[in-house]
Amino acid sequence: MAALKYPASAWTRHRSLPEKDGDERNPAEIDRSRILHSAAFRRLAGKTQIFGLGQDAFFRSRLTHSLEVAQIAKGIALRVGADVEVCEAAALAHDIGHPPFGHHGETVLADKMNGHGGFEANAQNFRILCEIEVKYQDEPGLNLTRTVLDALLKYRVPFGAHPRKFYYTDDPRLRNVVEWAMQGFPNKSFECQIMDWADDIAYSCHDLEDGLHAGMISRQRLMSYGAEIIAAAQANLADCTDEDFAGVLAIVTECEAGGDVQRVQAARKSRISLVINELLQVGRKRRIHPAGTSGVPVRHQWDLEVAPELRRRCEMLKSAAFVLLVNDPRVASLEARAEIVLPALLDQYRAAKAAPLYPEPYRTRFRQQTLDDDRARVACDFIAGMTDDYAERVYSRIFSGTRSALADY
Repeated sequence: MAALKYPASAWTRHRSLPEKDGDERNPAEIDRSRILHSAAFRRLAGKTQIFGLGQDAFFRSRLTHSLEVAQIAKGIALRVGADVEVCEAAALAHDIGHPPFGHHGETVLADKMNGHGGFEANAQNFRILCEIEVKYQDEPGLNLTRTVLDALLKYRVPFGAHPRKFYYTDDPRLRNVVEWAMQGFPNKSFECQIMDWADDIAYSCHDLEDGLHAGMISRQRLMSYGAEIIAAAQANLADCTDEDFAGVLAIVTECEAGGDVQRVQAARKSRISLVINELLQVGRKRRIHPAGTSGVPVRHQWDLEVAPELRRRCEMLKSAAFVLLVNDPRVASLEARAEIVLPALLDQYRAAKAAPLYPEPYRTRFRQQTLDDDRARVACDFIAGMTDDYAERVYSRIFSGTRSALADY
């Protein structure tokens, strides 16, 4: 399908800063490269997706998940005529704000930061890209284009307007960038919808594959927890039915096709690939503003339309993975570690005399703060950027005196 035409105004950057001469890449390709080469992106290799890292090389990390989301987003973009590089860039960056210890880590930091401006992983993505990552000597952030930043804004209400899904408002400079990227449009951009659907596809299908490999998802266990899985799906998407559950049961049954190990692995990979392809192929764009509507950017003239039955299937897959994996000791132990390590670190690093604990440039940032909320934000930024292992090492160094290596800093 022919790609949408984006005007030059779509590629403006928030700051007018000198760029390299002779760069033949388009602005979205440049943004994708800046994200790909960022320190925050590399650290995703050390952050948990579902199962704790180091237990089995098969399981996905945040990095491999993000790469898979980017591939799926590219496929959707090609099908519906969106800008491929914008969708890939947003997909690559969509999880860089996630803290250590998976979703449990996000919940812990959100609870601890509730009275200090909040914590939300999508909001943290934006903060990292615009304020924390380093590219220029005298300006913060990667200075990405408006269209790419808008594609990353899943939650478009300020902190306080929703208990868990928001953008930060405690930094006026960052809030200014958010509002500049949104241009007053309350709904997700076309490219953001593509990134979000690609994430749902990857999350549902690849968590299923990891769960099958771990032995935690099987036809037998699905049958045993069927009522709980259906209830979990309906809590998020009320239209989910027993028939949708039966569809997931059929998928898992095919993934367990008999034979030797290679045949079982091939059946699993083939069936999950077909599910991804099916979920990917059904998307299409739907115009929501007439062509040429004054003041409406191209990225807000279209919606991504996905068949209701496919959204239900995706939701049922996610719910099956959630219900069947949440009781796995490898997952439960990660939750326990998040509840022990992260609150202790946050309290320690936001204390008034904590500056010597920080490496630069966080030490300088912390010393510039006099208010508890601002110190808490610096501590949260530092801790959210940690990998699982680094958080464990720092915790052990401070609280137990073990694993004490100067290389930790």
